Amino acid sequence: MNWRKLTTSSTKYKTGQLTLEGLKKTSVIDESFKLEEHVALLVDPAYVHINYETNEEVKQTMTDLHSNNIYSIGRYGGWTYCSMEDCMLEAINLAEKI
Repeated sequence: MNWRKLTTSSTKYKTGQLTLEGLKKTSVIDESFKLEEHVALLVDPAYVHINYETNEEVKQTMTDLHSNNIYSIGRYGGWTYCSMEDCMLEAINLAEKI
């Protein structure tokens, strides 16, 4: 996988401001939250490579994470090949669950 720092003219994106605004809007964080550090990356390719070995590793990792109430979802978080709509539905379902 090729990871490189993202170059964009959007200051809001570079500073993580859009993410913070979304987290505040959904009450995940409040005004007292202080972002200490972040890095914006462009991921190439923008999809996961799935095979038998990774499926077994992901299954065990998810079991370990869930036992600590940690939920990893989405294309990279769940190590699945899915659309943005699938990721959004997964996030909504998890939010309702927890």
